[in-house]
Amino acid sequence: MATALAPAARNERLAWAAVLALALAGWHGVPRGTFHFDDFHHVVRDEATHALPALLERLPDGLRPLTRLTYFADAALFGEQAAAFLRTNLVLFLACAFLTGLAVRRRFGPTAGLLTTALVVAQPACAEAVAYVSGRSSLLMATLLAGALLAVEHRRLALAGVLAALAVAAKETALCFPLLLLAWETGRPKDQALPRATWLRVVALALALTAALFAFHRYRELARVSPLVRPFGETVLGNLQALPQTLSLLVRPWALSIDHGVVATPSGEVLGAVALAVAVTAAFALRRKAPLVSLAVGWALAALLPTSSVLPKADLVAEKVLLLAWLGPAAALGAFLGPRLRLAGAVALGLVLGASSAAAAFRVEDFADDVQLWTRAVRVNPAHARAWRNLGTALIGAHRPCDGIVALDRAIALSPDRAPDLAPYDVYREECTPRP
Repeated sequence: MATALAPAARNERLAWAAVLALALAGWHGVPRGTFHFDDFHHVVRDEATHALPALLERLPDGLRPLTRLTYFADAALFGEQAAAFLRTNLVLFLACAFLTGLAVRRRFGPTAGLLTTALVVAQPACAEAVAYVSGRSSLLMATLLAGALLAVEHRRLALAGVLAALAVAAKETALCFPLLLLAWETGRPKDQALPRATWLRVVALALALTAALFAFHRYRELARVSPLVRPFGETVLGNLQALPQTLSLLVRPWALSIDHGVVATPSGEVLGAVALAVAVTAAFALRRKAPLVSLAVGWALAALLPTSSVLPKADLVAEKVLLLAWLGPAAALGAFLGPRLRLAGAVALGLVLGASSAAAAFRVEDFADDVQLWTRAVRVNPAHARAWRNLGTALIGAHRPCDGIVALDRAIALSPDRAPDLAPYDVYREECTPRP
C-alpha cells in the first residue's frame, strides 16, 4: 500500500512546488518596491516603528496593535528599508494562499486545494495588499483568518478562536469571521457540520472581541466621529454603488489602480442596491442546489461588509479589501474544477493562470515608485484630478519638474478650485516656461 501511494504523494508535492513557482513568478518583484504616500505617515515617520518606548505607549490605546508590532519587528530585525517590510508582506501573502489551499484540500481534496492556491497567487487584484507596505493590516488579517479556517477544518476550535482574535488585532474588520465561516459551511453534510454549541461560541467570541475593541479610546472615538463624517443614508448608498465595482476588479485587471476616483451617483446607487439584492437572493436560493455558488457569493459579500456598509470611507473603491474577498470565490472555483478537470481543461486553465500571473507581475511593477503608480492611475481614470495632482508631485520629486507641471496643469483644468493648493509648485513653472 505504501509503495502504491508513494507516486501519488510525490506527484502532489511536485504540483505544490509548481504552484509555489507560479507564485514567485508573479510576485518576486514585491521587495523591489518602495514606500508610498500613506507609508510615510503610518510607518516611516511614526516613532512607534523605530522606538520601543513609543511602541509601548501606543499599544494600549492604538489602532491595529498587531499590525503595529509587525512594523516594529521588521524595522528592528531587518532594517528600515522598504524591501524589509515588503519581504514580510510577500511571505504573509504566500502563507495566506497556501493556508487557504490547505483548508480547501482538507475539505474538498488535493486537486481542489492546489487549484485554489494557484487561483489566489495568480490574482493581480491582491497587489495593493501585498506590494504596498500600508496594505499590511489587510494582508495580515487575511492570513490569520485563513489559518483560522484551516484550524476549523481540523476541528482545532480553540486555535481557530485565537487566530481570529489575532486577526481582529491586525485589522478590526476581521470581526466578519463568523459570516465568513457561515459561508464556508454552506453545503456541508449535516453529519460533518459544526454543532450548534460551536456556533454559539463563535458568536460569543465575535461579541467579546467587539466589546474589547470599544475598550480602546481610539475605537470609541472612531465610532463617535464616523456618523459625523457623512450622513448615514449617503454613506450606505455610496457603499452600495461601490460594492459591485469593487468586486468586478477581480476579473478586470486592466482597471486596477491605486485611486479609482469613483463618485456616488443616484443611478449607480440604485444599480448597486439591485446587484446586492440579486446576489444575496441567489446565494440563499442556491445554498442546497449549488452550495459552491453560495460559498463564493456569501464569502465575498461577508468580507466586504465591514467596509462597504455603514462606515464612511474616503475612497468608495479600494483594492486592499479584495485579498480576503477573493479567498472564498477561489476556494469555490477550486472545489468545482477539482473533480472535473481533464487534460484539455487543465491546459486551458494553465494558460489562464499563466496570463493572470503575468498580469500580477506587471501590477507589482506599478508599485516600484510613485511615478509608475500614479501614471497607471491617470491611465485608468484620466478624468480624476487627484490622480493627476499626485502624478505631478511624484514627477517633481523624481527631478522631472517640467513633466510634473504638465500633470499639475491637467489637474487644475479638471479641478480649478484646487489651484491655490498647487501654488507652491509655481517656482517650477517658471523654470519650465520657455523664455523669448
